Amino acid sequence: MGKLLWITLFTMQKKQWFNKVVFIIRKDIFEEFEEVIGSRIKKQIDVEYVFQELNDLPEGFKLPEGRTKPWGTGQAVLCCKDVVKEPFVIINADDYYGKEAFVKLHDFLVNGEDLGREFTMGMGGFILKNTLSDNGTVTRGVSVVDENGLLSQVHETTGIEMGEDGEIKCDDPKVQEWISPEDKVSMNMWAWISRIYRLFSRRF
Repeated sequence: MGKLLWITLFTMQKKQWFNKVVFIIRKDIFEEFEEVIGSRIKKQIDVEYVFQELNDLPEGFKLPEGRTKPWGTGQAVLCCKDVVKEPFVIINADDYYGKEAFVKLHDFLVNGEDLGREFTMGMGGFILKNTLSDNGTVTRGVSVVDENGLLSQVHETTGIEMGEDGEIKCDDPKVQEWISPEDKVSMNMWAWISRIYRLFSRRF
């Protein structure tokens, strides 16, 4: 099957622990994926599948001619709109996040805090220095919070590494001015409620 690329989404109902996993995959790998991975996991938790297709786009959008590269997380989430109606957490399946991250985002969804914004979401934030690699530079979403401690910006930043002087180096000169080893970064782990679909459709 080669290198598997898929996104995993966990849903919850009635303020319980996550009780369903939705694999967002390509249709052409379904049978092998189900045999190797899905058949084992569904012994422990309900499993559903959503197929991410290039031409599955919001109304008013068309697939650019010649595009073969998969769309990102936003389109993957939109592919779930007919399957997932519950609060959910979405992750990259090839990253390890640890139990604590799931607990914190679960609690965020359970508390259901209305922050008075257009939508409510939570980002799994990880300390930058703990996400670096010994095998080269990494790309991370470096976060910025406002005066209330709420997420206000995420800067997608490439070429991140720890310099010999103990300072973080990166490719973005503006981010370089303030980035630090203790900054919180995104590794594409998000908590959302289902009305996020409307926002993604408008801003695709």
